[in-house]
Amino acid sequence: MSLKQIFTEEQANYIIDKFGECWLNSDSTIEYLAPIIDPQDRSGNSYLIEKGTKIENVIKTELVALSDIPLECIIDDMAAMKYKFSEKISNQINVDKKIPVTERLVGVIQPQNLKSLKVRPILAGCEITALEAADRSGTIGAFLRMTPFTDADGSQVYFITNYHVVVAIKYKENDLVFQPNNNCYDYSNFIGNVLCGQYYDNDGKSEYTHDVAFVKLDPRKLKKDPMFTQDCIIGTGFIDNKKILTRTSTRIQGMAEPRIGMKVRLHGISTVVSEKVEIRSINAIVRVGNLYKSIKESPYFGKETLLFKKQILTDNISQPGDSGSILINSDGIAVGLHHAGDDHNVSVSNNLCDIFKNNYEHTQGELQLGLIEFLT
Repeated sequence: MSLKQIFTEEQANYIIDKFGECWLNSDSTIEYLAPIIDPQDRSGNSYLIEKGTKIENVIKTELVALSDIPLECIIDDMAAMKYKFSEKISNQINVDKKIPVTERLVGVIQPQNLKSLKVRPILAGCEITALEAADRSGTIGAFLRMTPFTDADGSQVYFITNYHVVVAIKYKENDLVFQPNNNCYDYSNFIGNVLCGQYYDNDGKSEYTHDVAFVKLDPRKLKKDPMFTQDCIIGTGFIDNKKILTRTSTRIQGMAEPRIGMKVRLHGISTVVSEKVEIRSINAIVRVGNLYKSIKESPYFGKETLLFKKQILTDNISQPGDSGSILINSDGIAVGLHHAGDDHNVSVSNNLCDIFKNNYEHTQGELQLGLIEFLT
């Protein structure tokens, strides 16, 4: 019979932030660690820590206690641990009675790529590829204007997606981006240039672990969309891939912090409009397959997987091709940027607010981007 512990939110996040990376590095079978709300506590004040362990393509999820943390991870923090947890941990609970351990068929958590169709005017939710990365593609998350790059007249437009979708080897400003692809070097599909981005932690230079890129829409291709008043190549809303070249009624109303229990969905080139699911964790540490492991020029060459921290974890709402999709709540507010999943049970997203707190390398120096408005 398995006895596990209930924590406060502060305690659960402390364990993940302080020991999560060491814990995953000590056991290659662990796919993720995530603080979750105890479903038996209606107040939402009690937290559990869920561990997903992969054994022969099956993930076994279980709840963990302080005694499960590898000793080598906490040996230097014994005093702090004793102070933080000695009087604050709730009684142990009987997992077998309250929260059953489950087994779910699952694959390795990977970035999600696929192929799609040429769409004009360009809509969020359609496929894009990079010039030197024709073997992978993803989704335009959303169009936006942002500081410090948007022109004084507000005419310059950008879109957000994943780094692994538009950067083939390593970041180079002005790399070409195509919609849907550059098959046979068809430059009529060229739509913009990579502005800046981040993969993982920029080789140890950032406290954040993101998979994000911003692309500048090519101003030479701006033209009137006859269905809308906006003078640009884009159309508002998302593409509805169930009804080719039609728009959904969804509009992004702003940006906010994610919350556990918040219902969310996404619009991608594979999933279109997903069913709503609840956010299960907003501080998960997740092992994600590294697409750059075989590329010698990449700073991540030779690393089979990378550990992404402070991630949004939901049940699966994505399929290959949805990388770069925006996670939206029931009020149309953007909260995350999807980048990985196992195609069966787990979807992983960056916190969108954290993306705009980060600094990005650029020819003008390190810059912090500010969201002015979404155009999608």
